[in-house]
Amino acid sequence: MKRIKLLIALLLMTLLVIPNVNASDATIKITTNSTNFNPGNTITVDVTLKSSTPIGYYEYTLDYDTKSLQLLNSNSYVVNSPNDNNTKKISKSFKFKIKKKTNSKISVNSYSVVSFKGNKNLSVSVTPLTIGNTTSNSNKSNEVYLKSLEIEDGKLSPSFDKRVTKYTATLDGSKDKINIIAKPEKSSYEVKGDGEFDINDNDSKFEVEVTDDEGNSKTYTISLEANKNIKVKVEGKEYILISDPSKFENIPEGFVKKKITINGQSITALYNEKTEQTLVVLKDDEGNMELYLYDKEKDSYTKYEVINFNKMSFIPIDTKETIKGYSKKKITIDGKEIECLKLSGNSEFSLIYGMNAKNGDKGWYSYESISNTLQKYNDEIAEHYTDREQSTRVLIYILAGTSILFGIMVIILAVKLSQKKKRY
Repeated sequence: MKRIKLLIALLLMTLLVIPNVNASDATIKITTNSTNFNPGNTITVDVTLKSSTPIGYYEYTLDYDTKSLQLLNSNSYVVNSPNDNNTKKISKSFKFKIKKKTNSKISVNSYSVVSFKGNKNLSVSVTPLTIGNTTSNSNKSNEVYLKSLEIEDGKLSPSFDKRVTKYTATLDGSKDKINIIAKPEKSSYEVKGDGEFDINDNDSKFEVEVTDDEGNSKTYTISLEANKNIKVKVEGKEYILISDPSKFENIPEGFVKKKITINGQSITALYNEKTEQTLVVLKDDEGNMELYLYDKEKDSYTKYEVINFNKMSFIPIDTKETIKGYSKKKITIDGKEIECLKLSGNSEFSLIYGMNAKNGDKGWYSYESISNTLQKYNDEIAEHYTDREQSTRVLIYILAGTSILFGIMVIILAVKLSQKKKRY
């Protein structure tokens, strides 16, 4: 009986000390595409951290045989805190110089990964890299290739060669996504890592893996050197210039896509041949996108606003022009505050400078607030009334002068008659 109790006690103690085995929350994998590990050669080793949840903080220290390998980077300790809430993959490259022939392992120690939300310490599994003194990997692995590799709206450097596995990509314009197009050398091969991916500051490296029917694989790496976002200021507020206007839902009628250059970068804008207007899409820090008129000569941006009337669509335009007799005021039409000219503050008529959105006719337009109507301002009529007003003023001056002269003559005559009467 005592022996049975002892066995039960030992079993319970064993169960208590057995750890819970769960799938890791994050993985750290060390890999290399280098094939020559002879002394004197330099190899590149990639440390890739992947997580099932957004990463808030991470750190690790490279662990390697200093007698066999020399780290060419400045520091083996890595620590960082991504500044966004969607980073799940982070890669960093290290360069080593082979000091002597050996079988050596590269790994990490003192590692820690914390989730972005809740500051939870994640469980991490590490896959180290073992390098040997052979001059090449297995022949089977070397025979697995891609037929083609390219990116949409950009170019690879160097030009694609199936035997070259490392590339640098440059995108045309400011982009927030990259589309990788890869085709295997044989239709039976499986390709992973192609397609469209979001771009963020912490994940500028993309891997495309091709695998044959026997499980042999080759990995092609694309390091992204995307053009920086073009940032502009409009009335003191900062915006990001969106390079592809297709993302804007309501593209105005009459505008077509056109390539232009801003700040030395090629972007796609919208252009209206009739009105000779160029539109670009600007995004604020809250993600709101609006259309803005771009003036190349002034390098300026003006919010694109259209006021719809019964028979026309009107685009207000800022101007320094004035008309004699009018003073600058502000009125609200269709919820939009617009600068105008008025003869008096309480007048129902206003003059607005702008353009007919359909035919590009630019100039002053007369707006009547009661009927909410707009028509082209006829400056000939205004000039006619101005000429008549000037003629009337001249006539008044003549009549006034004649009246004054007549009065003087009457006074002189009256004085003379008075003097004659005194003599008699």
